[in-house]
Amino acid sequence: MKIQDIGIIDLIQKDAYRPDLWEGKNVIADKIQLYTDGCWVSEYNQKIVGYLISYPGNYNKPSPHNKISKIISNQSDCYFIHDIAVDSKKRDCGVGASLIKKAFQIAESQKFSVITLIAVQNTIFNSGVSYGFKKIENNSLESNKIIKSYGKDAVYMERKLISIN
Repeated sequence: MKIQDIGIIDLIQKDAYRPDLWEGKNVIADKIQLYTDGCWVSEYNQKIVGYLISYPGNYNKPSPHNKISKIISNQSDCYFIHDIAVDSKKRDCGVGASLIKKAFQIAESQKFSVITLIAVQNTIFNSGVSYGFKKIENNSLESNKIIKSYGKDAVYMERKLISIN
């Protein structure tokens, strides 16, 4: 993913999400610059059809919605999928699955034992059956406030990864 991709990423997010979940182009640019190794696009016929933004995070303090990020902490204790979206015309083509699998590989290569995300819009992640994600119970007050920034239907989820020593 490159800064030049922001225009198409913005169009894909607007196709995938309701307006209160759209993030500003400046926020998208910030996330790309924050951790380029965790930001990817998926292409079909040389056209971007999906993207994923991810980075090391703090399990008890997930990244807020539509906010400029701070520097990644040396004490990151999880790998956070901030955003994933696929063009509506390509949603049944495995684009999302390939992006998620790449996030798993990066997280494992960085020796994280858990990957987290905040599911929105009652997506398949909310059911806890897709890709092994499960709802995180007993969140701290601070993380609950952050989760609510993603909307009333937002659910904080985790997937344990294979332990790498």
